Amino acid sequence: MSADFVKPNSTVSLIYDNSDRNMIEIVAFSVQSLSARLDEIFHKLSVRIECERDRVGNAKLRIKDCQKKVDSIRGSRKAITVFSSSHFPPIDTIPQFSIFDENNLNVIH
Repeated sequence: MSADFVKPNSTVSLIYDNSDRNMIEIVAFSVQSLSARLDEIFHKLSVRIECERDRVGNAKLRIKDCQKKVDSIRGSRKAITVFSSSHFPPIDTIPQFSIFDENNLNVIH
């Protein structure tokens, strides 16, 4: 069986008129804009993740300190009074975030 439909040395001509070129430029610009926006979103997410890791790390340190205190008084024969707030953490200290809000990054502590 010979492949009669394959023509060696054949070329494909790409002829674009002005409207095709404009369409390609529009699509290219749209892709670049989308890429830039995605980069911005991923950067904000990375910053937010790092801040949350810091908060979790600080919480873990506080938990370790509390655990040491509990371990130090465990088994003690003395009377102990423990003071605690009724809400932990207070609801007004829990920040609400959105990655699309530009001003949000300034309130992360």
